[in-house]
Amino acid sequence: MHGDLTTSNFILTSEHLFVIDFGLANRTEKPDDHAVDLRLFKEILNSAHANVMEKSWKNFISGYKKSVGPKYCKKILELVSVIESRGRYATVV
Repeated sequence: MHGDLTTSNFILTSEHLFVIDFGLANRTEKPDDHAVDLRLFKEILNSAHANVMEKSWKNFISGYKKSVGPKYCKKILELVSVIESRGRYATVV
């Protein structure tokens, strides 16, 4: 897991997307940790890039699904929904 998955930690070229700054990264197989990372990214998209949030989130999840597989992606997105349902988190579209 990255630990600080924000748009500031991505570099986009004409051909590739690079993830940088792994200072808070941690090797984990816990689905909850992966869901927290994705929830943070979704929140950042909504607050800093609201005008492209929906399309960006959809594209990100499409790539994420290709990387981790559809079954694991579905599990993580379900956990993201659980996190969003907790009282202290505002639901992001």
